[in-house]
Amino acid sequence: MVCHCSFLDGFPQPDPGLLRPAARGLDPAPGLHPAKAMTPGQRRQLALEALAGTDTVSRLAGQHAVSRKFVYRQAAKAE
Repeated sequence: MVCHCSFLDGFPQPDPGLLRPAARGLDPAPGLHPAKAMTPGQRRQLALEALAGTDTVSRLAGQHAVSRKFVYRQAAKAE
């Protein structure tokens, strides 16, 4: 049996800006995880954005180069 399918055809490609934190000015010091590099104010803003629900947690996590778990934890602390 031969399969002639291409996984890239028909699937949307990711936003390149989400894959490059440095392009958005989020390039922390080498070896420092982006979540650790966030200031308390940035964490607070991320939590408020998550609680507002104007964007998905997945998109927020991608925009800030952190995990969804981190976003959920920040939101829980802000409640």
